[in-house]
Amino acid sequence: MSGVEVGIFPLALLSLRLRHRRPAPTDPNLDWGPYRPWVQPLLDIARGNLPAARHAAATLPPPPADHLYDSLWAVNAHTAILLQDQSLATQAHNALSPLRGETAGGTTAMITFGTVNDILATLDQHLDRR
Repeated sequence: MSGVEVGIFPLALLSLRLRHRRPAPTDPNLDWGPYRPWVQPLLDIARGNLPAARHAAATLPPPPADHLYDSLWAVNAHTAILLQDQSLATQAHNALSPLRGETAGGTTAMITFGTVNDILATLDQHLDRR
């Protein structure tokens, strides 16, 4: 399965790091495989390069509608919050809203970015929604 052989291990590390409010792992030996575009802004943030992170976030492709759709939108949500990117936060909120009650990454049985409800609540705070 594409993305399992290469990329899932670093994505699992990222999920743990984000759930514990830690920066993305920047070890150059990690092969992000097909997930690199969605993770790149977080890698740039962890390296202290905010202009590069903003550029990478502005050029994000939409996550594919596959088993990691919710995971990649969770990554985008974290990126939006860290960059205070209202547009990306709104997109992430809209994409994740139909998944209320789910676990982001739960369909993989390998990773989790936490509950979609918690991610949406954080996005609501970021978007100043009551």
